[in-house]
Amino acid sequence: MQIIIFLIFALGIVFGAHFFLTFSVIKFFSISSRNIKIILTLLAILLPLAFLAALILARWKDNFFTRAFYAGAAGWFGVLVNLLIACVIVWAVTSPLPPPQRRGDYRIIAAIFLIAALIYSGYGFYNAQNPQIKNLTVKIKKLPENWKNKKIVHIADVHPGHINRANFLKKIVNKINQVEPDAVYGLYTDGDFNLYTTNGAGTWGPPMRTGNTPEIVVIEQE
Repeated sequence: MQIIIFLIFALGIVFGAHFFLTFSVIKFFSISSRNIKIILTLLAILLPLAFLAALILARWKDNFFTRAFYAGAAGWFGVLVNLLIACVIVWAVTSPLPPPQRRGDYRIIAAIFLIAALIYSGYGFYNAQNPQIKNLTVKIKKLPENWKNKKIVHIADVHPGHINRANFLKKIVNKINQVEPDAVYGLYTDGDFNLYTTNGAGTWGPPMRTGNTPEIVVIEQE
């Protein structure tokens, strides 16, 4: 019962987000065509259902179609978030304006922010698939002699699955091999307590990363 309630709540949020985006686009660009409104409304209904279908199919069958469908649905979900943020900004910027001026500025301001959201989403897709090497030098007290001047690769959160497939893993392995590490695992020591938390190398859900860079951390100990 709790799962059903959660699914209904989650779907309500997703449908609400799509209808808010649809309403905003119609308002911003003064769309009066009935056919275009119908198309946008249908998209607002079908896209959330497509995302739900992608989740179900991805767990039912693993093949090229289900992977591509899931990647597309998850990718759209990431783009949706950025578009929603852009819409909120446009509403906030244009609401204080007088109605006549507001109508004229809607299109320009909306176009600027929505295009920026799409470009930012594109950057997120690229960023998610290109983890970077991050070099750190740490001094650890009471480090055993046999571990001094060693190089450790710290990698986490690769999230292999329907999006991060073998090619992504090969890319990470190649980057790791390039730095010629002495060991590959997470850094953790007990004496004087040393811990490093990485951004991670993969993604979960939408195949994009915009808040930080996926990384492979190279730690040199002194």
